[in-house]
Amino acid sequence: MFIEDLSVYQFHLPFSFEDVRCVGWLDSEHEYQTGCPPVWLTEKLGEIVVRRDSAFDAHVNVVRGIHPCNFCGRDVEFTSGGKTILLGMSEIWLPTDSGWLAAPSLVIHYIMDYGYLPPSAFVRAVWELNPEQRFLGQEVYDRLMRKKMRG
Repeated sequence: MFIEDLSVYQFHLPFSFEDVRCVGWLDSEHEYQTGCPPVWLTEKLGEIVVRRDSAFDAHVNVVRGIHPCNFCGRDVEFTSGGKTILLGMSEIWLPTDSGWLAAPSLVIHYIMDYGYLPPSAFVRAVWELNPEQRFLGQEVYDRLMRKKMRG
């Protein structure tokens, strides 16, 4: 499913989250920005993607099924720091100065294997996120949902 980078988040919702922007929702039918990201990006993003514990978990909307890569059609495993995780089963949310960025967990696969160059806001958010500090993406999502539902 293609969503233009930095579009307002409205993923399967009857309303949008104005403070959440989409990044990396690519498919083979649409062009996307390519280039060489900073060397450290995939290592740091990989650490964020595989880290899932009670103090740090950037995954949001985890599902039981796996969405295959929109380019190769395969289920994708990713390994970092000796931990392996299936991609395509969640979103990765990153805090920014103005809100949050929401990307499919496949975003790291798109960067590494398809030359996707995410917007500078995403690169900065990865750089600034410290996996040693408490961050639970699903808590952020749930809080935003409660706020929207209350009106």
